[in-house]
Amino acid sequence: GAVQYGSDAIGGVVNILSKRPEFTKDLDYGGDAYARIGSIDRESTQWTDLWVANPLASVLVGGTGQHSDDYRGPREGRIRNTGFDALGGYGKLSVRPAEGQTVGLSFIENERTNVDSYTSSKLNPSGTPRNFTPIERRWLGKVDYTFTDPAPFLKDLTPYLYNQSFVTARNLATENATTITTTRTDAKQIIYGGGLQGTVPLNLF
Repeated sequence: GAVQYGSDAIGGVVNILSKRPEFTKDLDYGGDAYARIGSIDRESTQWTDLWVANPLASVLVGGTGQHSDDYRGPREGRIRNTGFDALGGYGKLSVRPAEGQTVGLSFIENERTNVDSYTSSKLNPSGTPRNFTPIERRWLGKVDYTFTDPAPFLKDLTPYLYNQSFVTARNLATENATTITTTRTDAKQIIYGGGLQGTVPLNLF
């Protein structure tokens, strides 16, 4: 994963499968909502999505939000510089141009801000973090065309194209006896790609 996605992915990458909008016999709509509160880091997470569908098209949109404060332990107490905030959104439009065929247009975006990095060896003498990320934004857009049951040995076949971007800013603070010097690094990565994905039924074997 590190070759394509950068040094932070050296331990692996996550394959994100977004929700698929479902077609309905008649016009229909609905939604879901979720909320969670955690005590160890006073974390709060919320997400919601809405969908509307008919026999020929379906639309799904949603959003997420998360706030994580510093971690706290029964013996350690508050561990400073371990929090962050995050906002995200996603959406997908699916259209049936013909029976057994589906065109999809989707996106997913996530933005993290105020990311404090706690590492004992990377703290300044005063306890302020050397590494701080004021913003970190990821985006993935995708267009695909799915053929259902295109062959006896295939459940579906999907050619697709995608655009992926990653934008970040990082502050490096170094401290001596009298001053703190901060260096800001901005980075931007854009990837274009495509592929072909198929599903083989398990009962084929």
